[in-house]
Amino acid sequence: MKLITTSLVNRVARRGYALIFALLFTGVSLLILGSALAWSSASSRLTARSNLYYGGVNVVEASAEKVIARMTADFQTNGQATVDANLGSYATYIPTTTETSLLKNYQFNNGTGTINRVKVDKLVNWTYTNLPTIYNGLMGRVATFQITATALDTNAVEKTPVAIQRQAHLASIPIFNFACYYAVDMEFNPGGAMTVNGRVHGNGNIYLQPGNGLTFQTHVTSARKIHHNYHPNDPRGYFTPTITYNALHDGGVNSMTLPIGTNNTSTNLHRIIEVPPSTAVEPTNSAMGRMRYYNKADLIILISNTTVVARSGSYNNFATVLPWTNVCDRISVTKKKKKGAAVTNVVQGVIATNVVFYDKRAGQYVNATEVDVSELINDASFYLSWLGRSVKTLYVADFRTTAGRRSVVRIVNGQVLPSAGLTIVSPNPVYIQGEYNVPDAYLGTTNTSASAPASIIGDAVTVLSDDWSDAASGGDLSGRLATNMTINAAILTGVPVTAGGAYSGGMENFLRLLEDWSGKTLTFNGSMVALFQSQAETTPLYFPTTALYAAPTRNWNFNPALQDPAKQPPGTPELRVLIRGDWRMVRGAIP
Repeated sequence: MKLITTSLVNRVARRGYALIFALLFTGVSLLILGSALAWSSASSRLTARSNLYYGGVNVVEASAEKVIARMTADFQTNGQATVDANLGSYATYIPTTTETSLLKNYQFNNGTGTINRVKVDKLVNWTYTNLPTIYNGLMGRVATFQITATALDTNAVEKTPVAIQRQAHLASIPIFNFACYYAVDMEFNPGGAMTVNGRVHGNGNIYLQPGNGLTFQTHVTSARKIHHNYHPNDPRGYFTPTITYNALHDGGVNSMTLPIGTNNTSTNLHRIIEVPPSTAVEPTNSAMGRMRYYNKADLIILISNTTVVARSGSYNNFATVLPWTNVCDRISVTKKKKKGAAVTNVVQGVIATNVVFYDKRAGQYVNATEVDVSELINDASFYLSWLGRSVKTLYVADFRTTAGRRSVVRIVNGQVLPSAGLTIVSPNPVYIQGEYNVPDAYLGTTNTSASAPASIIGDAVTVLSDDWSDAASGGDLSGRLATNMTINAAILTGVPVTAGGAYSGGMENFLRLLEDWSGKTLTFNGSMVALFQSQAETTPLYFPTTALYAAPTRNWNFNPALQDPAKQPPGTPELRVLIRGDWRMVRGAIP
C-alpha cells in the first residue's frame, strides 16, 4: 500500500491554487481586454458620430449662408420689395455637388417633409427702429428673417439629421444717422479741444492726433483700424494725443456701403452727384440710377457757356422745360415818355450767373452760380404750377469753362427754408453764405425744433459768413472778418487727399473756411458725410494756414432729429447692411 505523505498533499494543493490563480488572472485579463475593446469600439462610434454631426453642421451652415448671401445681394441691388417677392424662391438655394463633391451623400429638407429645400421665414416685418448688436444707437428700416436648414447623410449607418436655425436682419440706414461718416480714410486732428456727440464710422482707416483733446461720446467704428497717429503721408511730427472714448471703439468691423450696383470706390461714389449718361445707357431704375441725386431732383438747372436749361426731374421723365426768364435774375428797362433817364430794374430769380469772387485756398477766382433760397420760396406757386409738385430737391450744375477759373455754386438767403425741407445738390464745389435754416431765436444754439429737413451736397463745401464781401475776397485776411454763424443741415461732400507733404485738412476742416473767425463761433447742427475724394476742389491744406483763415470756436453737434424719418432731408441716401442674429441647433426631422 502506497502512502500519501503530507508533503505530497501540499505540493498538489499548491499546484491547484496556482491553477485557480492562473484561471482568475486570465479571466480578469479577458474582462479588462473586453472592456478595453468595448471602450475602444464605443469611442470609435462616438468619434464617428461626432465627425458625422459636425460634418452635418458644416453642411447646414453652408446651406444657410447660401440663402443669406442671395438675400443680401437682392437687398443691396433692389431693396426690400425684391427680398419680399423672392422669399419663396430662397428655399431652393441649397449647396450642390457642383459646388463641392463633399455634399454628394447629403439630402436637404425643410423640416416639414419637402426634400431639397430649406425653410425661410420672415419673423419681423420691415419696421423703422433702433438696430441690434454693433449697430445699436442707429435707426433704420429693418426686417428679421430666419433660415432653418436640415441635412441628412444618407450614406451613414446612423440616419441622424442635423438642423440649425440662423437669423438675419436686413437693414437700410439713412446715411445722416451718423455724426461723422467717411467712405474714405478719416483724419481728425483738431488743434482745439473737440467733442463728438454722435456715431462715427469709417470704411477705411481712422487717424486721430488731436492737439488739445478729442472726446467721443458714442460708438466709434472702423472697417480697418483706428490709429492714434497722423496719416502716414502727413508731414507733421508725432506727439502723444489725448483721446477719450465714452463708449466702445472697434476696428475691423464690416463696411457700410451704398447700394450703387458696383464697388464703393471714391470714383463710383462721386457719380451719385454727377449728371448721369442717357437713360439708354443707365436707366433711372438701375442701382446707380436710383442713387443719383440728379434723378431724385424736382428741379434741374444746367448751365454751360452757351445754354441754360431748367427742367423737371425723372418723376415725369424730365418732360417739363421751364422758361429760363422766370428762373434767373433778369433786367428790365423801362423807357420814360417824359424827360429823364430810363429806369432799370433787376427782377430777382432763384438763379444768378454773374457772380465772381476769389478763393484763397484754391488760389483763383471762381465763376459762381448763385442760388437764392428766399426767391425759391417767393416763387413757390410758379414752380408748383409748372412742375406739379413743390421743389424739395434742387439740382444745379455749372459747366461753364473760363481759363484760370473754376465754376462753383453759392447758396444765399437760406436762413428760412421751405417748410417741407430742401436739399440742394451740385457736382461743383458749393459755398454757403450766411445763416442757414435757423430762426433768430435759436442762433448759436443746438435747438433745431424750428428748422426744416435740409441737406447740402457738393464736391466740396465752403462756409462764408454774413460779413463776407466778394470785393474783399482777394485781399489780406484782415479784410475778411467773419461773424458768428449757424448752419442746421446735413452735409454730404468730398475731401482732398493727404499727400505730397500737405494735410487734407481733416474732419476739423470738413467745412472749409476763408475768413478770420478769431473770437467768433461757427455753430453746426447736422451730420458730416465724406463720401468720396473731391474731384474739383483738390487743394490740400498747406501750413501755416494764417493767410487762408483763422479758426473759429467750433460748436459742432450731431442733430438727433436726423434719426426721425419725418425729419430726414429729401433724397437722403441709405446704407444697406446685413446684421447677423441668433444661431442655434434644433432637432432635425427625417422626411
